[in-house]
Amino acid sequence: MRGLFMVTRRQFILHYVPAMGLGCYLQPSAASEATPLDVNDPKAKALAYTEDANQVDAAKHPRFKAGQDCEACQLYMPTGDSWGTCSLFEGKLVAAKGWCTAYQ
Repeated sequence: MRGLFMVTRRQFILHYVPAMGLGCYLQPSAASEATPLDVNDPKAKALAYTEDANQVDAAKHPRFKAGQDCEACQLYMPTGDSWGTCSLFEGKLVAAKGWCTAYQ
C-alpha cells in the first residue's frame, strides 16, 4: 500500500515534469506535429535562418564559423534524421544542417 503522497515514476513524469517546464523534452508527439520552418517566416528572416549552413555568407554574418549548424547549437533538440526543434521557433522544425544568427 502506498502512502498518501507516494506517486509512481510514471505519474511523476506525466503530471509533475510538465508543470516544471521540462515537458517539452519528454513529449516527442509535440515535435511530430510540428511543420518545417519557412525561411520566409518573419522571425526566421530576422535571424537570417537558412536550411543549409554551407550557404551562409561569412562576410555578411561575421559570427558564423565553418562547422556551425543547428545540430551543434545548444538551442537544438533532434527529432529525426535531418530535422529537430529549436527553442526559438516553437512548433516548427529546423534543418539539422541549418544556421541562424542565434547560434550558440
